Amino acid sequence: MINIGIIGTGAISRIHIDSYKKFPKLCSIIAICDTIEERAIEICKEKEINAQIYTDVNLMLKDENIDAVSICLPPSLHSKFSILALNAKKHVLCEKPMATSIEECDMMIEAAKLNDKKLSIVSQNRYKNEINKIKKIIDSNKLGKIHFANFNSLWWRSDIYYHLKYRGTWETDNGGCTMNHSIHYIDLMLMLFGKPKSVRAYFNNLNHKNSECEDFSIAIFEYEDKVITFNSSLVSHGEKQSIIIDGEEAEITIPWQVDASKTLANGFPQENKEKEKEINDFYHSIEDLEYTEHDAQIFHFLKATEEIEYNDYINDTEGKDTVEVVMGLYKAAQEESKVTFPINKEDPFYKKETMISKMTRFNEKKIFLESLPTIEISLGRNFSK
Repeated sequence: MINIGIIGTGAISRIHIDSYKKFPKLCSIIAICDTIEERAIEICKEKEINAQIYTDVNLMLKDENIDAVSICLPPSLHSKFSILALNAKKHVLCEKPMATSIEECDMMIEAAKLNDKKLSIVSQNRYKNEINKIKKIIDSNKLGKIHFANFNSLWWRSDIYYHLKYRGTWETDNGGCTMNHSIHYIDLMLMLFGKPKSVRAYFNNLNHKNSECEDFSIAIFEYEDKVITFNSSLVSHGEKQSIIIDGEEAEITIPWQVDASKTLANGFPQENKEKEKEINDFYHSIEDLEYTEHDAQIFHFLKATEEIEYNDYINDTEGKDTVEVVMGLYKAAQEESKVTFPINKEDPFYKKETMISKMTRFNEKKIFLESLPTIEISLGRNFSK
């Protein structure tokens, strides 16, 4: 039985709590920490948790009964509190993004290594049935060589979203839609295809006046044998998120669709129904995952904390890779240049302070609210819709 502490009681903490509660034989939530005691009391009542309430993280981390913690704090605090927890000999599940710089990621990884503790970064979209199935199709080589893919991470938020004090500045949020929304799709790109060789990019702020950061970005990632385009937005009302993958033999998309062509004598396409049926049948033959999204992420994290050799969880190196790719995108957009990976320690975009000193501030943030109404949050539209 793993005893869990929750650090931070914002909207995302409720999703963590709901997932932990689905595994009563594996874990128990015994501590909740928030600097505002009333919030911690409220969430315990709401979720029917019998947990010790703390307002001081350091005091909470002294509790030797706590085995692992969830970090449910603003991005600028992820590194600091993950390292505190790791140094207190706790396993850590940290919300995305892992940190606000590549340097901070390296510091977190080092703390996990020194303390021999598991550090997992939330990337719940990896555990969607549709993603699991297209990964198996890619690995089966039924598409042939992959030439091109397109990722559309399209969201909608009003300016009210950025009234929260920590959102919308490079210092506290360390980015806009690319870092804080599309990071999930960038993670999926890495899961499906690995790390790219290079990136070119463009970004802008089109309609969020209370944010310094971008609400729109476009990137072109180059691999050895393929090109991937990536669109990120907070001005897309339909939130029509999608992935398109084109191979030699066929194209697959999420939401799920398969199309295949064979050539006519003049080079024009003719529908290849046999190939479409082969891939479609294979897709539907793959069993659904036992658990999905945050439930699956937390299940695998719990198993990893129980079993030393259990490696079927999203580890800290994977979290760092995603942050590094975002930083490469920002560097390419800001400098209007082609950026190659990896980004070394001498690069200004390795450290937070030197990175943010170079970034364009599209607007001046003027509204800084302590909190917004507690309403169930959206994690994006389901791929199957």
